[in-house]
This record gives sequence, structure tokens and C-alpha cells, in this order.
Amino acid sequence: NIVFVSHGGDIVQNFDQQADEWMRAESSMSLLDGVVPYGVLPGNHDIPTTLYNQYFPYTRYESYPWYGGHYPADQNDNNYQLFSGGGDEYLILHLTYNPAPDVISWADSVLKAHPERKAIITTHAFLDVNGGRLPEAALVWSDLVVPNDNVFFVLCGHESGEAVRTDVI
Repeated sequence: NIVFVSHGGDIVQNFDQQADEWMRAESSMSLLDGVVPYGVLPGNHDIPTTLYNQYFPYTRYESYPWYGGHYPADQNDNNYQLFSGGGDEYLILHLTYNPAPDVISWADSVLKAHPERKAIITTHAFLDVNGGRLPEAALVWSDLVVPNDNVFFVLCGHESGEAVRTDVI
């Protein structure tokens, strides 16, 4: 009964290992193709994103009805999907590691275009293992989570450990 899968980045450990790690990552993620909607994003280990976009280009997803779009125009570094679950309509944004102001602006426009949907943001770095927000999370927090009432959940990776944080806005 899985309705969506979100990958938090660091698809590979070493971005420059094309013949090894990227091919295994692509093979593993392809198990989901046509089975369950999913989103991916580049973590810091996937940067620069040349190989990420070779193995996970937006063209891989654009024919799926759940794929909403991507930014910038020629890359899949940041993307969003639309899905339903439990009688609710969702929007999920996948944002690259430490998203720049132009990415935040694009993401904000996507959130504002879908105010009726419950919104989830997955970005590579947001919380540390103690539940504190990482410096890379500053713009995601201040410019996406705080001003958009439909954002109710943020997922992340980057840190080795688990943390939960609840903030009331």
C-alpha cells in the first residue's frame, strides 16, 4: 500500500564513479519505475550533478502523470510530484543540497500554485541528529516552510542518525 517513495539524496557515495556506483543506483531505483511514484534529489555526494542528471534526468519521469516539473529547465536537480493517499492530495518537492535563492523562489511558486494540497519538502540537509536545523536549512525554513501554510512535513538525509522536530508556526 505504498503510495509514494522519496529519496533524500546521496544516491552515490562518490559522484565520479560512473561505471560503478551510478549504474548500481540506477538499477536499484529502476525497480520502482512504473510500480510506485517516487522522487529523487542530489545530495552533497552527488554534486556536481552531471552524472545525477545523466542517470536520473527529468526525461525519465516527465511521461508519468505524477511528475509535476523540474528546475532548472534542463536539469532534474529540483523537482516535484503530485500524488494521492488516504483521501488526501499531496505535493512533494525534492530540493537539492543547500538550495540557492533561485531554487527557493521556484519552490515557493510551486507551493503557491497548489495551496489546496498538503505539501511535503524533501531536501538533503535540514536537521542534525539532535533535531537542530542545519545552516543549509535556513532558506528552506524561512522562505518555504514558514510562509506556506500547506507545508506540514520536511524530510531530509545528510546526517548519520535520526531526529524528529516539531515546530508550530
